[in-house]
Amino acid sequence: EYLDADLTALPHHLLPVSARQLVIGPGGGIDVLQAVRAGHTDVTLVEINPLIEQIVNEDLREFSGAPYRLPGVRTVIGNGRTFVKRAQERWDLVTLTWVDTGGSATALAFSENYLYTVEAFDEYLSRLNPNGMLAFLRAWHSGLLVDSMRGVSVAMEAL
Repeated sequence: EYLDADLTALPHHLLPVSARQLVIGPGGGIDVLQAVRAGHTDVTLVEINPLIEQIVNEDLREFSGAPYRLPGVRTVIGNGRTFVKRAQERWDLVTLTWVDTGGSATALAFSENYLYTVEAFDEYLSRLNPNGMLAFLRAWHSGLLVDSMRGVSVAMEAL
């Protein structure tokens, strides 16, 4: 039930079960668990760090449920933006939730993050099916407001 109540689950409640999803930076797998819980059976994950997949699916599988290996889930190890740039596929939902929130919000707050540029958002939007959605979540609390506002301004510029 917690997965349904989390803000990152909102897109899953707005899309039909048949929606195809691309998760850039699945990390610990919350996005994956939410997608599968919502009934999605076509979920593509792009994780840049193979160690994350190993830790989540092997070392912590009893805790995590091995989300990268759930039915209907396909995992790609690689750079999310490069994957999108090369993809010929289209998705109903592209998500980037909590991807690289620490690095860009601290010492590098005023530098560009390769995943959060206007050009990157243009690429994500170009891979959406008609009526598709792009969902991203950045930190929003004191000290990290710059990170959130940058994300919103980049999205607005891309739109």
